[in-house]
This record gives sequence, structure tokens and C-alpha cells, in this order.
Amino acid sequence: GHELNGHAMYANHANVRRVGPKNLLTEEQRLRLQSFVDRFDAISGLEPALRLVVAEVHGFFPFQACKIMQRLAKRFGTSPAGDPRVARLTEICASTLHGADGVSISRALWALGKMGLRDDALLHAAATRIPDVLAECGPITIATLWNAFEVLEIENEACLAVMAQEILHRLEECDPPEIAIVLHAAATL
Repeated sequence: GHELNGHAMYANHANVRRVGPKNLLTEEQRLRLQSFVDRFDAISGLEPALRLVVAEVHGFFPFQACKIMQRLAKRFGTSPAGDPRVARLTEICASTLHGADGVSISRALWALGKMGLRDDALLHAAATRIPDVLAECGPITIATLWNAFEVLEIENEACLAVMAQEILHRLEECDPPEIAIVLHAAATL
């Protein structure tokens, strides 16, 4: 990692709070995901990537749907935004969020923002699920969620209240860089 005055920065920071193993993939899911990612990464161009996504999207599990949205956004930015196949991916992602972890939700919301999309069904599903998984989220995931609420202009009062309460509850257990990450994200709201 990066160093500042001889000390590693963010070396011990994670997207998941250390409260025990949660949302671990089964071996079958891990292999399916790796196979898909390998094929996705080997493709050159948006059109073949979207063809691959639409051919397999019906079988995606929550973690996979959100991760593929993130990879698509990271790789192609706003280019896929108007394609109906992306709408199908966001639909599948929204339908799986009831079983998703916080990292997966943050990936899906980040991807929407990166692609410049607004999908109300996905936003509603995320706002409904976040209060159930927030306690398991690490500070980087919480910061990503806060940022997504700003970028996507999500105005779900109940979810925002739970997120604010969780941040207040966590301040004592976070170290200074983690506090800075979360407070910076919260300040943008």
C-alpha cells in the first residue's frame, strides 16, 4: 500500500466490518463468477460484452449481478447506459438485492452513478436492504453508499436516518483515517 512517514496507509481497512464471516460465496458460485469474469475480461468491445451479459444474466446471484454492473461501468463508463440489455441487468440486480450484502449494494449503486443511470426499482431495493446489512459494512462501503446517495440523489429518509445513526455508533471503533473517509462522504450530503 501507500506510505506516509514510513507508515502504511489504509493497510488494515476493509469493505467489510470484522464481525465474522458473512456472505461468503459457495465454491460453485466462486467458480461461476470467476469463469464469467475471465470471459468478460477477455472480450474487447462493448457489444460483445453486452451480448455475454444478456446471455447469462438470468442466472446471476446477488453478488455476481452487482459485481458485473460494477465491471461494466468501470470498463465502459456511460457508453452502455441507453442499451436495453443494461436495463435487464439492473432489473436482475434489483430483484436480487433482498439477499445482497453491503459491498454488493455499494457496487450496484456506484455502477449506476458511473453509467449515469437512474433506476428507481434498484434504488428502492437498495434503500430497503441497506438497513439490514449496514452493521456488517466496513467504513469504505459505508462511504461508497453515502456517496451514491449524493450522486444518485436518493432521498429515502428512513435509510438515511439508519445510515447516520450507524456512523454515530461507529465513531468510537474507527481509527482516524476511517473516520475521515466516512465523514468526508457524509459531508457531501
